Amino acid sequence: MGERETAITVLIAVAEDPAARTDHRIRAAGALGRLGERETAISILTNLCQDPAVSAYHRTEAAEGLGGLGERETAISILTNIAQDPSVDAVCRRITAGVLERFRER
Repeated sequence: MGERETAITVLIAVAEDPAARTDHRIRAAGALGRLGERETAISILTNLCQDPAVSAYHRTEAAEGLGGLGERETAISILTNIAQDPSVDAVCRRITAGVLERFRER
C-alpha cells in the first residue's frame, strides 16, 4: 500500500470513528475530499450534519465542508435549518447565518 492509500485509510478511520472528536472527523473528511475521495467525504459530512448528537456548531462546520465539495444547495439547506432553529444557541445561529450568507453570495 502506497502513502496515498495509507493516508486515505487512516483518514476514513478517523472520519468514521464516533469516538473521535467531531472537529477531527470533519477535518479528516475535508482531507479526503482534497485527496480526490469526494464521494466518501460527502457521505461522512452528510452523516455528521444529520446526526442529532452532533452540536449545531459542528453541523455548521460539516455543512460548510459540503459546500466546499460542491454540494452548495445541500449546504445552504442545512445551514438555513440551523440558523432558523430556536433551540440552537443564538451565538451559533449568528455564526451559521454568516456562513450561509457567504454561500449565498457565491
